Amino acid sequence: MELLYCPNNCGRYYSGDWKKSSLQRHLKHECGVPKKFICLICYRRFARKTHLNSHTLIKHQIRIC
Repeated sequence: MELLYCPNNCGRYYSGDWKKSSLQRHLKHECGVPKKFICLICYRRFARKTHLNSHTLIKHQIRIC
């Protein structure tokens, strides 16, 4: 099994069929980049909009489109 490691030495690695695109997404949105999606209720920050939407639905019972 071939693994792709993050070139920034953050400790993340990826395997499987989508490892290249997963690593690219990690480098673009997560690794060394400030989290840009903010919950307007509790001010928690998220790297991905889908994680913010899940958070607001589960923690605050509010659906955000």
